[in-house]
Amino acid sequence: MAQSLSVFKFSPRDYHRAIPATGDGWRFFFRASVNTLTKGPLNEIRQQVQAYLPSQDLGW
Repeated sequence: MAQSLSVFKFSPRDYHRAIPATGDGWRFFFRASVNTLTKGPLNEIRQQVQAYLPSQDLGW
């Protein structure tokens, strides 16, 4: 179980999986990558929302 205010570092080759929250709060996931194929900065802010459900709630 992760402790509050913990920072974890992993590489693209590492498997990672979210765990259910035990209380109210924020989670921050930051990904930085180097891509030399882009033409330049796009100056845009992007958002991504993920919902984590326990496997028994998937309905399969």
